[in-house]
Amino acid sequence: MALGNAGSSGLSRFLTLLTTTLLLVVGLLFIAPLVAEWVFVLALIALLPLPTMLFADPIEADLLPANLPPFIPDPNNRKQIVLSGWNEDELAKALADFTGRDTSGRHLQIEAFELFENRYRLTFPEDISISNLAALIHYLNYPLDLGSPEREITVAGNVWLNSEFAGMPKLLWGEGAIVYVPEGDEDFDVVYLLAGTGQAFAFSLNKKSYWRRVNDPRLPGHIKTLTF
Repeated sequence: MALGNAGSSGLSRFLTLLTTTLLLVVGLLFIAPLVAEWVFVLALIALLPLPTMLFADPIEADLLPANLPPFIPDPNNRKQIVLSGWNEDELAKALADFTGRDTSGRHLQIEAFELFENRYRLTFPEDISISNLAALIHYLNYPLDLGSPEREITVAGNVWLNSEFAGMPKLLWGEGAIVYVPEGDEDFDVVYLLAGTGQAFAFSLNKKSYWRRVNDPRLPGHIKTLTF
């Protein structure tokens, strides 16, 4: 589900159409008979854009295109994901499905280490972009072909903030953070990040824009049971 305000957009379109129609009717009935034809035409050209400007939805900052920095792989990256709930075969299938859907042209190398029964750590010897890391964390929560097991699935990423995190304040660069699907998720296209300073950010997978500040970190309680 994409983030947005469909109700507001619908109302704006209705008010724009209604106002434009009223403007035309009033102009034709009351103004056109009183002025020269060329004056009436020029007035319409000048006034018709007015309803659109009056009732246009405000553009939210997180909808604006972001100047995302180019991804430069770092073999010494410290990105990792810890997860529990999937067994070895299920995890292998989920990772194979995810890498098969990658259209970046780069081969994504993922190494999985079993920590305990049904608990794993994933690392990335050739690095992984932040957008792909966020997408993988989301995918491991909602894999398309594995269904929803009765077991509780817990997934979280461990990262160090830097210029890869578009929209993140520079003051946070060098801080550790965790990336996760927020508690009570109803959007199914967003991941959250909680920095060590306590500041929380959200990233929309559909918009692929930048990290925006949120007030409530919505950190699931079971995330704390994972050990990085």
